[in-house]
Amino acid sequence: MTKSESGAVIRNRVTGSQFWFTALWAVFLLFPIAVLLSPLITVGPWLRALGVVAVVVFGAEFIRSVTTTAAQHPNPGSVPPARILRWALLVSLRLAVIAAFAYPALDIGILSLTPYFVAIGLFALPLRWGIPWTAAFLAIMTIWSLLSSNQLFSAAFIGPGIAAVVLIVVRLVDDQSMREQRVRQELAAVHEREAISRDVHDILGHSLTVIALKTQLARRTLRTDPERAEAELDAMLALTQTALDDVRSTVGRLRTPDLAAQLDTARTALEDAGVAFVVRGKPDALSPEQRALAAWLIREASTNIIRHAHASECTVTFTVQSVSVVDNGRGFAADEGHGLTGLRRRIEEAGGELLVAPAYPHRAQTGTRLEMVMP
Repeated sequence: MTKSESGAVIRNRVTGSQFWFTALWAVFLLFPIAVLLSPLITVGPWLRALGVVAVVVFGAEFIRSVTTTAAQHPNPGSVPPARILRWALLVSLRLAVIAAFAYPALDIGILSLTPYFVAIGLFALPLRWGIPWTAAFLAIMTIWSLLSSNQLFSAAFIGPGIAAVVLIVVRLVDDQSMREQRVRQELAAVHEREAISRDVHDILGHSLTVIALKTQLARRTLRTDPERAEAELDAMLALTQTALDDVRSTVGRLRTPDLAAQLDTARTALEDAGVAFVVRGKPDALSPEQRALAAWLIREASTNIIRHAHASECTVTFTVQSVSVVDNGRGFAADEGHGLTGLRRRIEEAGGELLVAPAYPHRAQTGTRLEMVMP
């Protein structure tokens, strides 16, 4: 049973505001009390007084039952529906016994207490049980009205009947609202998982690519240039630690890549791979959000260039409206992988656009252009 199905016992929220919200229901008991104190009631003073006391006790018991059960079950989603049904039946039985003392004075006016019985089951039980519960009490009201006044819709029936219908509408709206809230929460969780997945992929993909490159360099220079090999191993160690820190902070959603640092990292990785790295324009002119997106763009582009492009040159260009990364490699022919798809979603969610196209469409020279149109 889900929380939306079981609801709460009158929406079990154990707070001061919850108590006063429940107490507001008792305000409507002023109407039967006003009737009992009016000259329209022709019973003796003792029955009149008994009726007033019974209605007051009825309201107090209603509030006590709701708030006490709320304190015992602050998490209604864990309460089986059968247990809630037993609670609703016991509370209704107690309230019916108390209401019986007011019946001699109120007579058919006792139907004014019916919405309280309806509310107990309608809001406490799952909706599939609350509707039959409400229908049963409406049937009791109808039969009682016919037997007492020979009218299907007597004056005593109309008010409580309208109140019961309003309660049904409120319950349906509340149930729909909770369903929509649950869907929003599920979508937010999916979105968060996708975002973390993209971040981890981008970080690990880039870092592991650079580590693999430096491992090859260290291996090639191990005998011919031990100092260079040692320097590459030191760089690998530092990069590994940085990657671990990035993964931890990204999983915690605490960090986005720094553009200046990413430019330095891309320059080092590309030049180690034999790719000349050129930066044009002013990256400092970007907003913080644009800088973060540009850093993700450069990270993904440089990783792909090292892995696939076989390029000799890479140019990053910053303009007022865009950031582009262009290489002179063998071009982009394959379908987009997870990294590009994640980058595209990241940019589009920020209101921008990612373009992937040939670097030189009107020349024989190959290459790839990865361009972010600014959000």
